[in-house]
Amino acid sequence: MSKNRCYDLELSWDANVLKLEGMPSNVLSHFMPGVQSHERSGSAKAAWDDDRLTGTTLAGNEPVMIYHFRRVSEGSTGLFLEQALLAGENGVLGRMQSASLYLDSGNRSRAGLHGAVKSIEHRGNQIELWMDTRGAPAWQLESSPTLEASYWQPLKVLDGGRAWQQVVIPHNNETHFLRLVPVTGPEL
Repeated sequence: MSKNRCYDLELSWDANVLKLEGMPSNVLSHFMPGVQSHERSGSAKAAWDDDRLTGTTLAGNEPVMIYHFRRVSEGSTGLFLEQALLAGENGVLGRMQSASLYLDSGNRSRAGLHGAVKSIEHRGNQIELWMDTRGAPAWQLESSPTLEASYWQPLKVLDGGRAWQQVVIPHNNETHFLRLVPVTGPEL
């Protein structure tokens, strides 16, 4: 168990698929949603600071915050946790590693992949991808039948700046390998 005095994070998802119904905490004393949190369409930020300077004790298997969602439409979405910060009793700040979760249309979830491509689903003759396209103004999705540098072929250019973006492409013999590379210069 550890004693913490500050808690800060941002969670994002596809607002066309899920709606946040509430974000209670049984651990953070005096946490008030709407006062110590900011909700927008598709994201929520929470920042709790113990003004009494007594902190709260966190157990490794007890959630700090619980998010209640309601599905508003069919489809899949990712949930991406970032900017998570904990401040301990010694004043040392520690960042929790960003994490992602993929929720498919059947309400089954699994941990997302590291890197820009967060989820890959093969559905018949199509491949459904969920991607994190932040960090560059634009990205190019490429495919190749091998990992040799000369075989990569452009498939699609994606706008940058979005935490979750769905892409559906046809599956054929040339799409054994996929990659997402930043686009710069005249290609934009």
